[in-house]
Amino acid sequence: MRIVPRAIARTAVLAGLGLLTLVAPLSLESRVASAQGSSQITLDVDAPTAGATVTNGQSLLVGGWAATSGAPGAGVVAVEVFLDGAPGSGVPLGRANLGLPRDDVARSTGHPEWGRSGYNLDWVPRDVSQGPHTLYIVARSVSGDTATQTVQVTGCGCGSTLRGSFTNPVWRQVGPGIWEKDTGGPGVTIERDNSWPFFW
Repeated sequence: MRIVPRAIARTAVLAGLGLLTLVAPLSLESRVASAQGSSQITLDVDAPTAGATVTNGQSLLVGGWAATSGAPGAGVVAVEVFLDGAPGSGVPLGRANLGLPRDDVARSTGHPEWGRSGYNLDWVPRDVSQGPHTLYIVARSVSGDTATQTVQVTGCGCGSTLRGSFTNPVWRQVGPGIWEKDTGGPGVTIERDNSWPFFW
């Protein structure tokens, strides 16, 4: 059995359905320059866009790219996401996967070493209340410098607050006859109607 991160499983399923999904939208000029913190870190948040709706139980992609000059590769060792507050006061949502390909960034910035500066976190909200909320995206470089970007989102106060477990999984249809089985682990299982389950 092979289990993969949620974002990869969802992308693979949708790609199999003939739908196009982007790991990180191309938006190099969106919110790069105004990152709070160290001026050495360039932090861009491509997704979600400001005003995005947060529905409990439905995954929301937090992604973009982060890099710093004068360090090997992209020079960023962590990108963490918090809800309604900076580290120490906000609710930790998770640490993003780093090293995703961003050839567009390397070409546009003239930094070939930033070709794997992409990051993604597939966040599944559970108890987000109705109304405005703020995501804090915090990048940390190899030297310990940090930079922060914020994105305003809106909770609908709706959706499922169920949490999957191995004894009580949560099922969600992701395509015709295709289901995502969430057991609360680091990945999901994909199953088809009237067939043996298969794993991503």
